[in-house]
Amino acid sequence: KPGWLLQFSGIQKKLDHLVIASSFKWNSNLILKFQQALINLLAFILVLGLILNIPILVLFLKLTFLLLIIVYAPLLFLKIKSDRRKQLLQKEIPYVIDMLSMCIHSGMNIEQSFIYIGQKLENNIAKEFQKLSKLTQLGVSFEQALIRLQKYLPLEEFKNLTGSIIQSKKLGTSLSHTLDIQSELIRTRRKQKAEHLSRTATIKITIPLVFLIFPALLIIYLAPGLLQLL
Repeated sequence: KPGWLLQFSGIQKKLDHLVIASSFKWNSNLILKFQQALINLLAFILVLGLILNIPILVLFLKLTFLLLIIVYAPLLFLKIKSDRRKQLLQKEIPYVIDMLSMCIHSGMNIEQSFIYIGQKLENNIAKEFQKLSKLTQLGVSFEQALIRLQKYLPLEEFKNLTGSIIQSKKLGTSLSHTLDIQSELIRTRRKQKAEHLSRTATIKITIPLVFLIFPALLIIYLAPGLLQLL
């Protein structure tokens, strides 16, 4: 169990969220135990420093700096890891939805389609589909398993997809048509995002041009003339 300092800092909820979002192998409790062990070591060093008459201000500043690293470095690492995983998921999801649509068109139901994709594909989303299949085998309903899966696939596109699947199953509407619409919406959003990035690229490149490239060009062009005048 984490000590009072880690409980007071309130990082356990953040760790829980980031561990799930990044699909990290360690759980939050294990990370907190490791942090607490390091904090206990810092406390021991502080006491030892007081006994050995080491300058207290310098020692305190160094230990405080190390304490901040111990507490916040895992959060930063998991945030970077979760952002990278989210980028991979965003690249994978249009292809996965197309595969779901093909499976539905071929005669499979949605549960069989998720099992098939989990077995045939080798990507992050397929691994999560395998977990969903195991949950349904343990007696969890497909709808509840889908809702749980949203924690591990923190994408707005997947949230919309699961909502559409659940609504389609309740209303009895065509699921293949729903998947086709979802796939088209995702591709349209990605296209709009790419167009937005291309429009803002010229603005972003202005700063390095003005402050880095133009001064170098001025030096190259004006230096010979200045040397002749001197």
